[in-house]
Amino acid sequence: MKYLFSTVVLSSILCSVFAARPEIVGDILPELKKLGQTAYLNCSVINLQSPAQLQWIRKTLPSGEPLHISSDETIRIDEIVKGQKKYDVVKYGNTNRLMYQLIIRSLTETDAGNYTCQIYLPNQNYDEWPQKFGVLTVKRHC
Repeated sequence: MKYLFSTVVLSSILCSVFAARPEIVGDILPELKKLGQTAYLNCSVINLQSPAQLQWIRKTLPSGEPLHISSDETIRIDEIVKGQKKYDVVKYGNTNRLMYQLIIRSLTETDAGNYTCQIYLPNQNYDEWPQKFGVLTVKRHC
């Protein structure tokens, strides 16, 4: 019984040590949109397993304070524009590779800026979290 317990503990440790680290693959393509249109920013990830979560963040100006938009598919901002949610996240794919699409509706000039797709890893320092940046440009006339 002692050896069985040791084997279970050892295999559990090895699985956590050798588990594939989640990562963001590919770039987030920049979006150029007109006022009032809808923007779509795509973030593709592999090896994302709970408790890790994909988050969409936006640095707001001029304060530089981050605006935490979502955790996985849960939107953290209850803004409604023209009867619809301002933000949405749609997840596509399978267990090995997922794409999280951030949707931003009824664009205004204040929506323009840098958006960050990051993987929240609860047991690691913030500096070690995988992240990619995307740019949204909103023009009066395109």
